[in-house]
Parts: sequence; C-alpha cells; structure tokens
Amino acid sequence: MTSRRRLSRWVFGLLALGISLSLAQEEFYPTVVELERRGKKIEATTVSPDNYWVNFSGDIVLGQLEAVEGSLVRLKGQGAYWFNGESRILREGRPAKPGDFKAGEWLEVAFNSDRKDDKGNAFLMRMAPLKKSAQAEEVKNKKSYQYFAMSDAKRIKVTFGKDATAFGNLVLIDKGVEELVRLSDGFAREVGEGDDRKVEIEAKATPSSVEVVQGKSKAFGSELIYDNDTGDAKVAGPIKLERSGDKPLNGNANALTYNVDDETLLLSGQVRLTQKERTTSAQSAVVREKDGVAYLYGTKEAPVTSESKDGKVRGTKLKYNLDTGDVVVLEGIEGEFQD
Repeated sequence: MTSRRRLSRWVFGLLALGISLSLAQEEFYPTVVELERRGKKIEATTVSPDNYWVNFSGDIVLGQLEAVEGSLVRLKGQGAYWFNGESRILREGRPAKPGDFKAGEWLEVAFNSDRKDDKGNAFLMRMAPLKKSAQAEEVKNKKSYQYFAMSDAKRIKVTFGKDATAFGNLVLIDKGVEELVRLSDGFAREVGEGDDRKVEIEAKATPSSVEVVQGKSKAFGSELIYDNDTGDAKVAGPIKLERSGDKPLNGNANALTYNVDDETLLLSGQVRLTQKERTTSAQSAVVREKDGVAYLYGTKEAPVTSESKDGKVRGTKLKYNLDTGDVVVLEGIEGEFQD
C-alpha cells in the first residue's frame, strides 16, 4: 500500500509537471516594433503564437546617383552597390525599378557589407529617394538601417498613438532615414533547409484586407503606407466605411488618409455616405471622430449633395453630425425641400 501511494504521488507529480510545462509552452510574448512621432508611439505587434517575424540590419550611405549599370547602382564618390531580386527599390513606399531614378538624384542606400560580389561591392538592401537635405542633422546622424517583416495568421496590430488602430496580415517596417510602415495582405515565412534556407516575403494589395479603427468608425482598404516624416497613414482603396451607433452609417471613397497629429480621417474621391434615409455625396470629407462630425467638401461645379425624404441640400462645404445624421450647409447653400 505504501509503495502504491508513493507511485501515485510520483505519477501525479509528473502530471502536474507536464501541465506546468504545457502552460509554460503556451505562454505568448508578443513581438513589438516601435517608431515615435512627436511623443506618440506607432507600434506594430504580433497578436498570436502563430506568427513569424524577421529583422535585417545594415548600414546607410547617402549620395547622388551616378548611373545604373546592369546589376550595379553607382553613387558619385560613394562607390557601387550590387542588387538582385531581394533588394528593395522604393519610391513613396511602393516598389520601383532602378531605371526609374535619374542621374543626380539624391538617394538613401542601405547596404550589407558582409554580402559582396566578386568585385567586392556591398549588397544593396534598399534604395529610396532622399526627401530631406543630406546636410540636415537628423539625416547625417543616421548611420544604421533596420528592416522588419512581421506576419500573423490573426493579423498584425498597428497602433497610431492611443487614437487609432490598424490590422493586416503582413507589416513591413523600414527604420532608416526614411521610416515607413507598410501594412497589407500577404505573408513572411522561412522556406528551405540548411544552406538553401531563405526568407520569403509576399505583400499583396487585396481589397478590404486592411482595417483601420478609430472610435465608432471602421474603414477597410487594400493596403496602408505610413510615413513617419509626415504623420500620414495612406490607405489605398476602394474604401469601405462603417460607423456604429443608434443610426449606423456606411460609406465609400477612393482613398483614405489618417493623420497621426490631427487624429482625423480624410476620405477622398467619390465620397458617399448613407445613413438611414439620408445619402450624401462629396469630393472629400474630413472625419473628426472625437467630435462626432464630418466636414464634406465640393466645388460650385460639383457641390456636396445631401438628400433625404425631406428634400435635398447642396453646398461647397457641409457639416455632418455623424450620430444624428443632421446636416448644415456652411458655404454655397442651395436647397430643394418637400412640402
């Protein structure tokens, strides 16, 4: 009997240990990559254990383009850098070709000196136009470059201060002179084994794959590109807008921009808002979610138009109460009302 009791305790001890180990293995620690703008943090965070992330590091050189020759980019007085399909050639956050750049253009080149061609040229990791003067202190002091790719089956979360949050399956982050966040559909993963192992990254602009949330408003688009220099997060369309409340609102637009500093949503291009029996069309709209209002803009030739069962109003500038659906024409008023 004694030996059985000891055996039982030993078995239960192993079971308890197994449960503890299992719980420890399931504990999840998110990966966070951070930028900062005017005291506000822009953070990309993995949200589930089913994620993959990778970080590449390099050095930065600034220079004027001398020529693109075959697989080499030459900078005036800075030597040459070799590139291939892995190199990221960007303009305004989007893929470009080396041939798109003109001689004399100032460039930011991130390179890896550990990867050299047979002539000793360092590998070009990333190339982009230099927006600021090469003599600016914040530019001259940038010597290192980091590139992060983060993928999560349950979508990466990107927060813009405490006011807005965006979600997408893949985020690519550049931390150099130019600091960019690109959020989209797609994946990052490791493929192959041994010496053939490599990182595969595929970003896709898929309609409604990116979600932006601010207060009661949600907007869906195909990809988001945030530029930390301007504070603008630009979302490519088609844009679908949803707003919850007693009077839910739906909308459409060609594009959307969230500004981190102003904490506003700018809808642009064929803006259309529908709420209960009211339909409003405009060329652009600024949504101030905290105030519960939107300002819609048009021109004399193409005015803002808001129509309900009670009639139709037009103007070049209109104030829209997002909670009640009430409208006030602020400029260029015209109206047609039902008796």
